[in-house]
Formats: sequence, structure tokens, C-alpha cells
Amino acid sequence: MFEKPEDLNWKAGQHGLYDITHKKIKNKTRPFSIPTAPHENTIHITTRIGKELSEFKQALLELKPGMSMRLTGPVGSFYLK
Repeated sequence: MFEKPEDLNWKAGQHGLYDITHKKIKNKTRPFSIPTAPHENTIHITTRIGKELSEFKQALLELKPGMSMRLTGPVGSFYLK
């Protein structure tokens, strides 16, 4: 869960491109749906954590309160108009 910047807005169905910024990894960017509503004050990431973790998911699990990620977007046009 991350604090939402005031100027960030999206439509249901859009996603963001999330970058790991606290360490160097090979593939630092992953797309995730934005499961929270635009009027909420937080942005969540929902993912499955299996037995074998990718380098990205390992870095994601290392995040502690106060740390951040970079979010590009929202992107995607798969939403109701």
C-alpha cells in the first residue's frame, strides 16, 4: 500500500507501470492493475507470492514503510466510457 499523490487519477480498468527504485535489478518495471478507487488516499499492489520469487517480487517484499516505488501512468484504455 502506497500513499497516493494528490494529482494522480485513473479510471477503473487502467493499470500502472511500477519501478523498483531501492536496488538495482535486471527487470525493474512491472505492470499492475490499480485495485483501489481514485477517490481513496492509497494505491495498492496485489500480486501472488509463490514458492519461487522473481527478482522483482523479492525486491517488492523488501519494501518497508516510508520506502517508495516509481509509478508511470495510469495507462491502458480497457475501461468503460
